[in-house]
Amino acid sequence: MKLQNEKGVVGADVVVGIIIFIIGTVSALMLYTNMYSVVKKIKINEELIGCITDIFERVDNELYEDINDEEMQEIIKASNIPEAFIIECTITNYKDTVEDKRAQAGTTGEEVEDLVKRVTLNVKYSIDNIDRDYTISRIKVREL
Repeated sequence: MKLQNEKGVVGADVVVGIIIFIIGTVSALMLYTNMYSVVKKIKINEELIGCITDIFERVDNELYEDINDEEMQEIIKASNIPEAFIIECTITNYKDTVEDKRAQAGTTGEEVEDLVKRVTLNVKYSIDNIDRDYTISRIKVREL
């Protein structure tokens, strides 16, 4: 007993072929879309790291005494940062940190020298309508 007509294409064969074609096409489009999204994120992160590296190289070229909030704003402006990135900078002086901890603990000790500052950059940006933060710090040591 034969179940299939051998004279031509059966309707079920056409439907199965179309379904396989649609599944393959949708899978290929989803793969392409995901690859494009990943490449876009990598490009943005590469640009971000380049900007941060440029800022920290400029910080390294400055004297220790010159590193303050105003100078950091000038360095950030001079680095030609794209408008997509919002950069906030904080400078923490090690001496101030130690003195604050001592004051909170109610203790005293020998004078702490002003030798180390931590420059922290917080970059805010958006990829695919998702807000992201990237924070990185660098130590600036007083030149002797």
